[in-house]
Amino acid sequence: MGAGKTSVGRFLADLLSCRFIDLDQLIVETEQKTINEIFADKGETYFRECETTVLRHLSVEETAVCSTGGGIVLRTENREWMRQIGVIIYLRAEWPTLKKRLLLSRDRPLIKQESDWSDVKRLWEQRQTFYSAADLIIDTDNLAPKQVAKNIAAHLQKGNLIND
Repeated sequence: MGAGKTSVGRFLADLLSCRFIDLDQLIVETEQKTINEIFADKGETYFRECETTVLRHLSVEETAVCSTGGGIVLRTENREWMRQIGVIIYLRAEWPTLKKRLLLSRDRPLIKQESDWSDVKRLWEQRQTFYSAADLIIDTDNLAPKQVAKNIAAHLQKGNLIND
């Protein structure tokens, strides 16, 4: 959450001249509800099922940049499928950077503005093992989304998938 996946993804797709796919947006269109409404009406487990379903419909043949939700890595089947169909990129930011970005957000179901930030930080920490298994890790602190996208494009075009 707050890493810039959607913003960076749009810029990267433009740089690579390919389609941009936002999994959360596909879920919203399929369910005809916002992510917040899905969480409120049917819960996180149902949302994670939707994520898996939408992810499995991505084509191996289509070149695209796909933005996922941060929790998609929680399911082994999702991690395995993503690895089969593409390059997994982790947009890494330090906790203070993420918190600053998230303070401005009002549309994240796992963050309640009155919540204890230690819960959100714990979620982030619990996911680090999964995030760190990405094919490419790009640090995003103090970088604009366009610069992050350029860094990723440079790595991909060189075939350089060593963590940055």
